[in-house]
Amino acid sequence: MEQLKTIESFLSNAEKTLFLAIGSELRTDDAVGMYIADELLKYNLNKDKICIIKGATAPENFTGEIKKFRPAKMLIIDAADTGKKTGEIDIIDASSVQGASFSTHMMPINIFIDYLLQYFDCKILIVGIQPENLEFGLNITSKIKKSADKLVKLIAKKIIS
Repeated sequence: MEQLKTIESFLSNAEKTLFLAIGSELRTDDAVGMYIADELLKYNLNKDKICIIKGATAPENFTGEIKKFRPAKMLIIDAADTGKKTGEIDIIDASSVQGASFSTHMMPINIFIDYLLQYFDCKILIVGIQPENLEFGLNITSKIKKSADKLVKLIAKKIIS
């Protein structure tokens, strides 16, 4: 899968990498980013090189923490309706994102990114996973979990030494 190769390449030779999970844990598959963050937090991470933030529905509340960490690379993970098959992992262009049509978070991600880039230079990759269900619920669907677990394994392989 081309997207997984892009993610793997992005994470290669990462000095300081920040993972920002976005989504609502109350809206079934919208919680996929939060699920991935929780899974990555189970690993023994070098906190000087890796930072994982569960931004939930208001990642802008964590701009201070992000600016303090000053990542060289930032991987943003969220559910994203890209019109693809359920569970498909896609790379999202920040400039094409228009607020709530991308996710349930408050501030449009492109504005959030533009704000952060005023304070430090950082390569950013946005990863979206096509949701199956965004209704209220506490558990992600099995197809989304399968994609999320695949992404966790790929990320862990690249960042855990």
